[in-house]
Amino acid sequence: MDKEIKTEFDISRVAFRPPPFWEHDHEICTSKDNAYTALKERTISLLSRSENERLRQLLQDLHLGGLRPSQLLSQMKGLAGDKISAQLLRTLWLQLLSIQMQQILSACKDKLPDLASIAHKVHEVSGFSEANAVSLPLTDSVAKLRNEIQQLREEVQ
Repeated sequence: MDKEIKTEFDISRVAFRPPPFWEHDHEICTSKDNAYTALKERTISLLSRSENERLRQLLQDLHLGGLRPSQLLSQMKGLAGDKISAQLLRTLWLQLLSIQMQQILSACKDKLPDLASIAHKVHEVSGFSEANAVSLPLTDSVAKLRNEIQQLREEVQ
């Protein structure tokens, strides 16, 4: 039972709706020369972090955590770019390391990449691990629950 099913398609019309014109991005829509470069630069500027945000993260939000000292330094270099001197970067990096690591590295006068290599080796050999105590701020609901429990205790007594 061989049956061939033949289907014919007729295209009567094709609908095309061009994208709306964005007045605030007209340089992307109308740029004929270097269109790729213009689009790339615009995309990078929209998606990348601002310089102030990177600086804030460098100064406040970085921690050694589970990173090795050399990995932390790489991350810091990426955030700093060429805006911060090597001496300042070295000082910031050393402050984020453990006290024992700071004591060992403070005697070294090597350049930053060499210092990172030494820190990496010391970290591997000594097994420095940093444990930080974490305490979460009490939320209002937890504080209310504690007050209610205290009131119930007083009523029972």
